[in-house]
Amino acid sequence: MGTRGRYRVSRFYGRNKFLCGERLMVGPDWKGTLVTAVCIIVPAVLYFTITLPYLISRWVPGGTILASISAVLLVLVAISMYLTATGDPGILPRSPEVPDEILRNPAHPRERIVYVDQTPITTKYCETCRIWRPPRASHCATCNNCVDRFDHHCPYLGTCIGRRSYRSFYLFVVTAALSCVLVITACIIHLVTKTVDFRNATSPPTSVTSALKSTLTDGGTAVQLAIIPFCFLAFLFTGGLTVFHLWLMWRNVTTAESFKRTWAATGNPFPDRGLRSIWGLLCTSKPPSKIKETYDETAALAARDAADAVTAATAASVAAAAAAVAAGDLRGEEESLAAREHRKLALNGNSMHPPVSTGSDYVSSLPSSASHSLYAVDKDEDEDELMGRNRNLARSPRHRGYNTRPQPRVMLPLRGYGGAGPNDIV
Repeated sequence: MGTRGRYRVSRFYGRNKFLCGERLMVGPDWKGTLVTAVCIIVPAVLYFTITLPYLISRWVPGGTILASISAVLLVLVAISMYLTATGDPGILPRSPEVPDEILRNPAHPRERIVYVDQTPITTKYCETCRIWRPPRASHCATCNNCVDRFDHHCPYLGTCIGRRSYRSFYLFVVTAALSCVLVITACIIHLVTKTVDFRNATSPPTSVTSALKSTLTDGGTAVQLAIIPFCFLAFLFTGGLTVFHLWLMWRNVTTAESFKRTWAATGNPFPDRGLRSIWGLLCTSKPPSKIKETYDETAALAARDAADAVTAATAASVAAAAAAVAAGDLRGEEESLAAREHRKLALNGNSMHPPVSTGSDYVSSLPSSASHSLYAVDKDEDEDELMGRNRNLARSPRHRGYNTRPQPRVMLPLRGYGGAGPNDIV
C-alpha cells in the first residue's frame, strides 16, 4: 500500500506535513482536503439516513440494490481519496550537494538534451532540489518538490498528482462521478415514489397536482431538493475530469504537458497510446516511494557514482582524443571514428554499450526500458550523424528551431539514474 513505511522526514525539505508517526503525508493546503471530505460526508449521511431507508421499505428490491451499490461506491470514494491525499505522488528526493559539472562551472547551462526513442527532448536542472529532472518531471511551486511524471497540483485533495498517485486520483473522480449519478437517480425515485403514495393514500385517489403538493410540503422532500442540485454540480466537475483524463491517458499526455503544449513542436516521443497507455497508467504496479525509509538507496547511489565516473572519463577522453588528432596521431583519429560509429548504432537501437576504447569520445547510453531508451549527448556533434539513419531528420519541421538552442559543450550523462530504467531516478 501507499502508506506502508515511514518517510525520511529528516531529509525532506518540501512543504508537506507528516502525520501518524511519519507514516502519512499530506499537502501544504490540507484544509482543501477537509473541505472536500465535508462535501462528501454531509450529503452521504443525508442520503443514507433519509433517502435510502424510504426506498428500501417502499421499493423492493430496487431500494436494496441501490443501497448496496451506493455503499460500495462510497467505500471506493473514501479509499481512493485517502490514498491520494495521504500518499507520496512520486516526489524525487533532493540531492545533498550540487552536481560536479555545475559546481565546477556555475555558468553551465541548466538545460540538457535527452533522446527518447531518437527524439530530442529538453530536461532541466532544478536549482531548489539540486537534481537533473528526468523526462516529464516538474517542480511543484505549492509543495516545493520535484514530482515524477507531474500531472497537476490538486487543491481539492491538497497534494500533487504524479506517477504514484495518478491511479488513485482517477479512481476517485470516476467513483465520485458515478456516486453523483446514483444519488440523483435515487432522489428522483424517492420523490416519484412518495408522490404515488400520497396519491393512493385516499380513495378515490387524489389528483397528481394535489399529491405533488403534499410531497413538496413533506419534511424529507427538502433534503432531496437540496441534494439533487448539489450532486448535479459535483457531477459536472467530476464527470468532466473523468472524460478529460481519459482523453489524456489515451494520448499518453499529462495535464501539465497538455496546457503547456510541451510536445507541439516535436510530437510526443513516448510510444504508448490508447488502451496500452491506459493499462500502463492504471493497471501496472506502482513504483516504490523514493522518500521512504524502506527505499533501498544502495543501487541508486552506486549508479550515481558510476555516472560521475563516466562523466569524468568522458571529459578526459574528449580532451585526449582532441590532443591526439591535433598531434597527428592516427590511432587517436581511428578511435574517434570508432566511437562515432558506436554512437550511430546506439542511437538507432543496435547497441547499448560504449566502445571498448578509453581514449575516444562516445555517447554514454542511459538505462533503457521496454518502451523507450534515453541518451544524453553532446550537442556540439554533427546533427545528422547523431540522428542515425535519416540524415534529413534534423532539418524536418518536427525539429525546427532545435539546432540553434544553446546546449552544453561537454558530454555529460544524465545524472541521477538508478540503473534499472527511466523510473529509477535518485
